Amino acid sequence: MFLCSGDVENGNWNKALELLAELIRTDSEVTQHPLKLKLAVAVALTFAMPVISYAYRETKKEIDPIQRYLSYSRWCLTEPMFEIVKNVSCWHLRYVVGSWAEDGELEWARDNVAPEFLTTDKIGEATHSMIKYRDFNEDGVSIHDGAAFYNHRPETLELLLQEGGVCGVVSKFGTALCQAFGVPAMPLGQPGHCAFTWYTGKEWVLGNDISGWESSCYHEGIQTQWSQCAPFIRLMSDAQERGTFAISEKMRIAASTLSPEKRIGLLFSCVIPKCPENYDSWLDFLQLAKDTGLIGRSENIAEGKPVAVSATEERAQNLTENSGSEWWTGEETAWIEIDLEESHVVDRVKIQWWGFSKADTYKVFAINENGQKCLVKTEEDQAVDKAEQGNDCNQWINLSGWKEETRKVRLELSNGNKDPWNMNMLFGLRQIQVFSVNRTETRNNFVDICEEFEKEAEIQEKQSGEAHIISDRKPVKVSSTDDRALNITENSGSEWWTGEETAWIEIDLEETCAVEQVKIWWWGYSKADTYKVFAVAENGQKVLVKTEKDQTVDKAEQGNGCNQWVNLSGWKEETRKVRLELSNGNKDPWNMNMLFGLRQVVVSGKTKINMANLCGPNWQDLVVQANSNSSWVDQGVSDHKETVWKGNDQECWLELDLGCICCVKSIVIDWEEMGKAEKVEVVIRKSSGDVKIEDPTYLNQIFRKMRSKFFSNNDVDMDDFTSLNQVCRGIRLNFFGNGIAIRSVKIYGVKYTNQNMIVNRMKRFLENHPFVFDMLVDQFLKY
Repeated sequence: MFLCSGDVENGNWNKALELLAELIRTDSEVTQHPLKLKLAVAVALTFAMPVISYAYRETKKEIDPIQRYLSYSRWCLTEPMFEIVKNVSCWHLRYVVGSWAEDGELEWARDNVAPEFLTTDKIGEATHSMIKYRDFNEDGVSIHDGAAFYNHRPETLELLLQEGGVCGVVSKFGTALCQAFGVPAMPLGQPGHCAFTWYTGKEWVLGNDISGWESSCYHEGIQTQWSQCAPFIRLMSDAQERGTFAISEKMRIAASTLSPEKRIGLLFSCVIPKCPENYDSWLDFLQLAKDTGLIGRSENIAEGKPVAVSATEERAQNLTENSGSEWWTGEETAWIEIDLEESHVVDRVKIQWWGFSKADTYKVFAINENGQKCLVKTEEDQAVDKAEQGNDCNQWINLSGWKEETRKVRLELSNGNKDPWNMNMLFGLRQIQVFSVNRTETRNNFVDICEEFEKEAEIQEKQSGEAHIISDRKPVKVSSTDDRALNITENSGSEWWTGEETAWIEIDLEETCAVEQVKIWWWGYSKADTYKVFAVAENGQKVLVKTEKDQTVDKAEQGNGCNQWVNLSGWKEETRKVRLELSNGNKDPWNMNMLFGLRQVVVSGKTKINMANLCGPNWQDLVVQANSNSSWVDQGVSDHKETVWKGNDQECWLELDLGCICCVKSIVIDWEEMGKAEKVEVVIRKSSGDVKIEDPTYLNQIFRKMRSKFFSNNDVDMDDFTSLNQVCRGIRLNFFGNGIAIRSVKIYGVKYTNQNMIVNRMKRFLENHPFVFDMLVDQFLKY
C-alpha cells in the first residue's frame, strides 16, 4: 500500500516513512484497523511535503499531519461522513486528507451544506449555490488585489461564503466541501481559469469547468502522478480501482533486475496486461523497445526540404538534396537555415563539410513555430566517427539531438578555413542531415512490435496440458475490506478479514477454465464453519459445486486449528469465476472482532483449449492460395469432401491464411491415392498480413505414416506433422514430386480472436486513453 499509492513529491520517501512510523506510535490501532491504516499511509505520503493552509497561506502556515490523521480517523467513526471514504483506495484518500482547509473549517463545512447536496454525486455542486461570484467587494476592492479583497483576514471557508470571489474561490470552496465529507477532490488549472474535480465513487466529475479534461492540469500545490495533465488523475484512479495495480507495480520493479530482452517480454506479456493503466510500465516498455532498436528508428527529415542561406543561394538546395554537390561562400560569417516544414523533436544532426573549408566555430539554433530561436549546440558538442578521425577532407561530424520543438534548424558559421584550390571560399558544406523519430511511424512500429510479441509471449503459456495454478495474482472482489482483497491470490503471507456476519469472495480467473482443485488457507481461527463454492460461467450463470462437507484436510494439518489449509476437489463445470459464500464464522482471539479470515485461496486447473480443425467448414476467414499451374476439383482442399487438389508442376505449393493469430499444434495431409509428394516443406508465415516474411522458417518435420481410416486401400496414407507448437497467422506447404494430389489439409490448434489478443487489448486501451499514447510518444521523442 505504501509503495503503490502514488508518488511522493520530490522523491521524499524517507520523510514519508518517518511520518508513517510516528503515526503508528501515536495510534496503536493503525496496523489493526483497515481504514485507519489507509488514512495513515495517505497522510504520510501526502504530508511528506508540507501542506499549506489556504486560509493562512500568506504566512505559509503548515497543517499538522498528526492532527489531520487523528481528525479524519475520528470523523470516519463518529461523524456523518459519506460511505465512500471507507471504500476508496489509499491513493484516493490522499486527495481527502490533503485538504487545504483547517480541521475546524471542514467541521464547519459539514454543518453548512444544504441537505439536497449531501450525496457524492451532488456535493461538488453546492459551491455554486453558496459562493457569490463577484470581482469587487462592497468597498470596491478588486479580487485581483489579493488579501486586500478580504480585508487581510484569514480566508477561511466561512469568510469565503460571506465575501464570495471568482473562479478560484468557487473551485477551492467546492473542493473543501467534498473533502469535508470524505470525498476525494482537488482544484484544477485551466487556461485563464480555475476548475475542480471530485470523485463520486464511479467517476471523476469536473466542476466549474469551461475547457474540459484535455485542457486541464494539476493545480499548483497538488501532488501529481506521472504527468501534470489532469486526465492522468482518471488513469491512476482506474488503476487503483482495478485492484491489480499493486501486483503490476511489484512485477514491474522485479523485472528491472532482468536482461533487457527478458524484461521487455515480461512487461509486454504480464505487467501491462495485468494493469494497462500503470503508465510507468508503458514508459519502461517503450524505452526498452527504443534502447534495443525495436522501434523508433529515426529518419532524415531534412531531405529535400527548403534551405535559406546568407549567400550563394543558387547552391543552397545542395545541402539537403544528397546530390554530392556542395554549397560554399567566401564571406567572413555565414548562416544556413533549413525549414523542416513542420514541428519535430530532433534526434541527431550530421554535417559533411566540403573539402577543408569547415567552420572552426559555429552555433546551432532550434526555431519553433512561433519563430522563437533557441541555442541548442555549438562546435564543442560535435563528435567525429572513428572512421572519420584523421580525415580532414570532406569530413562528417555528428551532433546529438535536443528536446526543444523545432520547425527550422539554423547554423551560424564563423572562423572559416580558406579552400586550397584558390577559389577564396571560407565555408563549404556538402550535406546537412537532420534526424527525427516520426510520430506516426513510431505509433505503427509500436503496434508492429506488440504484434510480434503477441505471437511469442503469453499464447505459448496456454499450450500446457498440465494443471497449474490459475488464480495467482488474479483480481478479487469481496463483500468488505476491499483494500486487503488481493492478499487472497498474491501469496504474500498477508491476510483478508472481515467482521461481518456473512461474507463472500469472488476470484476472476480472467478466462474460462477447468478447475481441478481448490485449496483454502484460513487466517488464525477465523474460519467459516459453513460455506458454499460456486462456479460462475462466462455468461454469469452461477452453479453450486462444493460446500464445507466436501473439504479434506491434509494429514499434516489435522489437529492444527490455526492457519489451517483445507482442500476441495475440482468440478466439471466450465468456470470463469470462483465464488465463496461464507457463514457461521469464528471470532478471532486477538479482539479484532473479525469473524472470517483467509490468507490465500489457490485454484489449480487448466485454461480451456479447444483443439479444433482450423480449416474446417465453419472457419469462414480461411483463404487458400495455390500456384497458378494447379487444378481444383469441386470445392478445394479444406472442405473434407470427396474433392481433390492437384499440383501439375514438380514443385507446387498451397498457402492457407488462418484469419487470425493461432497456435498450430499439427498439420494432417490426406493424400489422394498415388498422389503423395516426395518431400514436403512447412513454412510458418509470421506476418499478420498477406506479406510473407523475408526469411521463412523451415521446420523440422516429423513424419508419421498412418493407414487411412476412411479408405480400405492400403496405398492411401496421411502425413501428420506433429508437435509444431508454432504461433502464426498462416501456413505455406511446399510440395516436391510428380502427380501430387491432396484430398484435404487439416490444421489443428488454438485460434485466438482479436478480443483475446494481448496486443488488441493494449490497442483498445490506447484508443480509449489517447492522451496516454500522446504522452508516451512525447516522452519517447524528447528524452
